Amino acid sequence: MKITLICLFSALLITQLPVAAQVPSGCALQKDKDGILVYTCHNDSSRFKTILSLFDLRTSFTELRQALLDVDRYPEWQFNTSATTLLRTLGPAELTYHSHIDAPWPVSDRDMAVHLTLTEEGNVMKVTANSERGLLPDTPDCIRVPASVSSWTVTRDGSVLHVAYSLVIDPGGMVPAWLVNMACAQGPYESFSKLKMKLEGKR
Repeated sequence: MKITLICLFSALLITQLPVAAQVPSGCALQKDKDGILVYTCHNDSSRFKTILSLFDLRTSFTELRQALLDVDRYPEWQFNTSATTLLRTLGPAELTYHSHIDAPWPVSDRDMAVHLTLTEEGNVMKVTANSERGLLPDTPDCIRVPASVSSWTVTRDGSVLHVAYSLVIDPGGMVPAWLVNMACAQGPYESFSKLKMKLEGKR
């Protein structure tokens, strides 16, 4: 049950990638399946490791941007996310939203309020999605995630998008850091596998 809980906090995105140039030292490959690579990397500023995911998408900037800004449909592809609600639109590519993450009984569910921004310049898209306190009151019977910092760097190469996604998250509560770090690859893999199928028209 603890392993399942840990995996769902690693999600909150394909063929060969030039990964050698993208993977920093201190990272260990945890999962390599369907062209999705998931690493855990040493983090000097947190007791939780940084998660790094690398994969390709055969889609356009337009389609990916629409998927990332359509927060109401996040439960379709984000691992164990049961509900998302748009809180405020701050601009054409900036918003805040609330996300509810299911956890197995008897562990309390988690939630977080997130500030998302998306920018494009030439062949590069960058996205940040960071949790913020004070955007809405705490939810009863749900533990608010104290810290989550994620980023996407997407490089367009013809009809293929090369995605590098990083995440560091503190799920809060009594889950020990060593257990989070040990079992954090499944969530990103499942999320990005579903995102690939959604955007590449496989379902």
